[in-house]
Amino acid sequence: VGVLAIFYEPRYGLYLIVFLGLVGDSGAMPWFPFVKNFSSREALLYLHDSVILSPLDTYLAFTLISWLGRGMVQRKYTFFVSPLFWPAAAFLTFVIVGLVYGLGTGGSVNIALWESRPIFYLVLMIVLTSNLLEKREHYGWLLWSAMLAIAIEALNGLYVFITEANADFATFDHTFDH
Repeated sequence: VGVLAIFYEPRYGLYLIVFLGLVGDSGAMPWFPFVKNFSSREALLYLHDSVILSPLDTYLAFTLISWLGRGMVQRKYTFFVSPLFWPAAAFLTFVIVGLVYGLGTGGSVNIALWESRPIFYLVLMIVLTSNLLEKREHYGWLLWSAMLAIAIEALNGLYVFITEANADFATFDHTFDH
């Protein structure tokens, strides 16, 4: 359903990425699959041990493909450069140089790619956000998706605290006193 929504309107991918990225907590919801790979055995969407992609990767890719594909089909491709684009591009350049240097001097490919992966996400999200969110209300929807995810996360944390942690509210005031 999420992929269909992304291909219907590419900016929906941004709302889904923010919502699903914030709503999951590895401590309270170890089964939540969005930021875990399809190779994480505890995740709901486990496929195989050798699959290194995550639903986050696929949603980012589908959002990018949908945005670029829509531009090609409509023959109206615009690329907006936000004020954050050039600093992010410079930062990404340094990361790529460091990645090449580290791999060239015998660094671990696995560790290098795992550590640099979120930085590529950041730059891609900056590009997608500045090009897909065109109106003030689009940014409002993005913030609402983040707030809804955080509210659900808070309710889930409260549920876990009450049920699994055997919470005693009589001593709750003293829980964080040290």
